[in-house]
Amino acid sequence: MLKNILFLLFCSIETVILHNIWFQKGPLVDLDYTLVWLFALCLWGAVLTLPRPLIAVAFIGQALTAVLLTIWHSHFDNPLSLFVIFQQYREGLTFATKVWTTFLNPLLLLPIGFLIAQLIWLRYFTPQKSWQWRSIFYVPLLVLLGGSYHTFNRLPFTNMDFKAYTKAMGYVQGWIYELMTSYDKKVIIEKTLQSIHQPTQPLPPELQKVRLPEHIYLVQVESLDYVAYDGEADGKKIMPFLQSLAPQSAVYKVRPLSHFCSANADFSLMSKLTNNEELYAAMYWMLPKDFYGQFTSLPQKLKSKGYRTSFFHGYIKGFYNREIPYSHYGFDDVYFLEDMPQELNSGEMGIDDVEAIDFALAKNKETQAEKQFDFIITLSSHSNYEVGVRNSEPYAAPKNDREKYINAINYVDKALEKLLKNTPEDSLYIFYSDHPSNINADKNTLLFIYGQAQNLALQGTIDFPGITEIVHGLVEQK
Repeated sequence: MLKNILFLLFCSIETVILHNIWFQKGPLVDLDYTLVWLFALCLWGAVLTLPRPLIAVAFIGQALTAVLLTIWHSHFDNPLSLFVIFQQYREGLTFATKVWTTFLNPLLLLPIGFLIAQLIWLRYFTPQKSWQWRSIFYVPLLVLLGGSYHTFNRLPFTNMDFKAYTKAMGYVQGWIYELMTSYDKKVIIEKTLQSIHQPTQPLPPELQKVRLPEHIYLVQVESLDYVAYDGEADGKKIMPFLQSLAPQSAVYKVRPLSHFCSANADFSLMSKLTNNEELYAAMYWMLPKDFYGQFTSLPQKLKSKGYRTSFFHGYIKGFYNREIPYSHYGFDDVYFLEDMPQELNSGEMGIDDVEAIDFALAKNKETQAEKQFDFIITLSSHSNYEVGVRNSEPYAAPKNDREKYINAINYVDKALEKLLKNTPEDSLYIFYSDHPSNINADKNTLLFIYGQAQNLALQGTIDFPGITEIVHGLVEQK
């Protein structure tokens, strides 16, 4: 009996140690771990009543899950939701197969070491199958689950609650919470539409003089940190072209919604949703096709003003399940990686930005629309910053991720310069970042608005939802 109890304690303490590694909560003796440890104790107590082969399968599953979550948390602060697992596994596989250093994290030795010890110990372990022993763990396990989720029939899934549950109780309960609260799509849709249909906030006074020209270019730049835009490296400006436009531009430092994790900014910009954090999972998972006909999207607003509207994204349609919403937003033209010529330079994260912008410019030239709106999502500054190795400025031979990231942002600057130099001079350009990188401690991002005829010369600080409010405010002006 004593050996069984020691084995159980050994198995359950691994969960607590891993929870500490993933969420950096403090000393292991802290009371914050009580719920995590109690649940792990009851769960493993129940598992250890199973036949020995099934226990071995549980140990292997635990080790594999722990390895993957440790890799995830070496890049992201937020808990890994089932939504991301099911929707983004392709990106994860691409990253894992191309970046072998991902598996060199020394913390991965912990779950592997526990697995080896558990399998050795299991050879000498006799499962307890009596009803008294099972009741010790099955009853409190059911109480913990039932007590935690008694309000699920009234609370739809929100990303904020998922994070709180997971950090307080561990991944098993967090994922169960996500599964049990994700079923009520009707409530999710109603809450999402309520947010979208809120009146647009008035434009900041300094932007009320902006008028829409005949050509508008909205660009979502991957992982653009404010300090990268505003900084120098190796004695050179990182984004010299964009900085040269700053005296005639509206430059906003943006307090981000998410750190190095998609904030689904493009969904917000297209729909005018501003509470991304609460309705994160709804954006690409829960919404039926007829949802998009229940609001007026940004391209539809511009089409009503006579613009031809085009969307360009040099990556696959399945990335964040974008194919469905972009086929319903009302764009005249939609181009993903699958719709672009195969001969274009395809990097780790799709078509490099310069080639994607060349393609967009060529399509604009073909249509020769009198009024044109382009929405472009860039990817060359996405980790693992592959383009930062091919680009040699400002670092001729980048030695680490920071230098590769800086080179990648410098490459983005060249791509934006090409866009501006090959489009009408009186165009309006709006550049913003979905989220910050994992490189800089300062997590502020950038909103940059430039128009040669506008002469803005403004600086300010806004929260992330302000980007959506400003863009829709500009379009809705009479």
